[in-house]
Amino acid sequence: MSWIYSNRQRSKMALGLGVLFLLIIFTNWFMNFSMNRVSWQFDSVYHDRLVPSLDISAMLEHHYESRALLEQFIAVEDAHTQKRLQQSIAVHTAALDSLQHKFKSTYLTNKERQYLHQYNRSATAWQQLQRQLITLRNTHNQETAINLYQQQGQGTFTRVLEPLHLLLKLQEEVGQTLHQAANQQVKALKTLSYLVIALAVLLALFITVLLQTSRKLKHLKPQQFNLN
Repeated sequence: MSWIYSNRQRSKMALGLGVLFLLIIFTNWFMNFSMNRVSWQFDSVYHDRLVPSLDISAMLEHHYESRALLEQFIAVEDAHTQKRLQQSIAVHTAALDSLQHKFKSTYLTNKERQYLHQYNRSATAWQQLQRQLITLRNTHNQETAINLYQQQGQGTFTRVLEPLHLLLKLQEEVGQTLHQAANQQVKALKTLSYLVIALAVLLALFITVLLQTSRKLKHLKPQQFNLN
């Protein structure tokens, strides 16, 4: 009967060994998955939050510079200076279009898409007003250009800035959320690493017990049964 006992013991140990092995494999897979997620979150904080925040700040600066140049363009009398100012305005407009395109290619939340759409409409209205003022000034309608700018300039320009400020604030909020989530994932990874160590120790103990049990079973003498 010793061989029956031996087989049962070995089956139990083999089952326990298999369960531990599967747990280690699953834990290792989950750790890799979590590490990839943490990596993505930190990348997103940099590429989709920090860099866009700098781009939005640059867009605000370009808008302020462009408006200042436009005011000078309307007021100046010298044709050469007008041409130089108009070229500078065009440079800022091109830079704004480039930054807007760059920001649009990043990961955007629903609120960010909403604010970006609002900015696109306001920026289009501002550019149309800008072109109208330049045309009036180039056709020597300075007084008309000044009156139009005084009536519509400030309101149209303010509507351009509002969604940019909202986007800038949202970058900080979403960035903090991603950072907190990444920190929680890191804490979970630490716990999982301790679990893997514990499972590895249990696996080593199982193997040791299995080897010792196998040696003991080899030295067991078969029992003699008297059939009489």
